Amino acid sequence: MKKICSILLLGTLSMLFAEVFSGASQAWFLDPFGILLTFGLYLSHCLLLLWIALRVYKTTLRQLYWLGMVVWIV
Repeated sequence: MKKICSILLLGTLSMLFAEVFSGASQAWFLDPFGILLTFGLYLSHCLLLLWIALRVYKTTLRQLYWLGMVVWIV
């Protein structure tokens, strides 16, 4: 249960920083499209990047930032 809560928190923070702070969608949690598709997309993206970072032992803040930038370019 603790692991699931941590994963959902990661997805929620990812969605908050990407959508709310950019001004794209302030009420994403009220929209079924936002919860089902966009939340899942951000959550899977974060989990994939975290998995890659842990596999190659690159977990400093700078390395995580550059990993995210490289994945978006590719």
